[in-house]
Amino acid sequence: MKKENINILPEGEPLSHIGDSNVGILFIHGFTGMPESMRDVAIYFADKGYHVELPRLRGHGTDNWRALKDVTYKDWEEDVDEAFLSLTKRADSLFVVGLSMGGTLTLYLAEKYPDDVKGIVLINPVIFVHDKLVRFVPILKYILPPHPGIGSDIKKDGVFEPAYKKFPVDAAYELFRLVEHVRKDLKKVVAPLLMVASEHDHLVPVIDKKHIYGNVSSEVKDIIVLEDSYHVATMDNDREKIIKGIEEWIQKNK
Repeated sequence: MKKENINILPEGEPLSHIGDSNVGILFIHGFTGMPESMRDVAIYFADKGYHVELPRLRGHGTDNWRALKDVTYKDWEEDVDEAFLSLTKRADSLFVVGLSMGGTLTLYLAEKYPDDVKGIVLINPVIFVHDKLVRFVPILKYILPPHPGIGSDIKKDGVFEPAYKKFPVDAAYELFRLVEHVRKDLKKVVAPLLMVASEHDHLVPVIDKKHIYGNVSSEVKDIIVLEDSYHVATMDNDREKIIKGIEEWIQKNK
């Protein structure tokens, strides 16, 4: 694992909690975001006695967006592998909850560990990169400027997601590589699925959610529709609805 020479912000700090339940939950934040976007939800379940892991994906959560420059999608996969395997040592029933690119990584874990993942919760997940230019980044990266930030798509007044204001185009290409890698193996996903989808998401179109829902092999597939939140729904008006929905769904499927 590559060592990072970076300054991690308080919002970027990971969370790990040892509970007294037999259920463990891994929470995964999104691209250019930080653990802070999932922290309140994760803390709720930690306070309820669940084993919880909320890792910081490499290159994220720092005081410099350039930290993403030399990070690959394999690094992010290693990060969630490590957190998931940590949970396997202290919980029998394992669930994974991912926001945005965190949803992509959730699918990756469900594909890799079909016998160990008890259920997955996808909150506005990504499975396509719709910018056609991104596939040419290896050729154009020396002339393309940093990409403007995509964070803080939140409806709730006065709430802002801690996320990079810009990011290297190399990182966008790694997101592209990740979704290409995960999308081809969606049929391997057999774990029960809860899709949490905002009606008004300005970053990830509905086609991503429909494609995932229609192509996984899960026999149990449920949906929660969010009417009052945008993309970063875990920090938005429907946060309590998300928490309640996840809790009830885990109790039903554990």
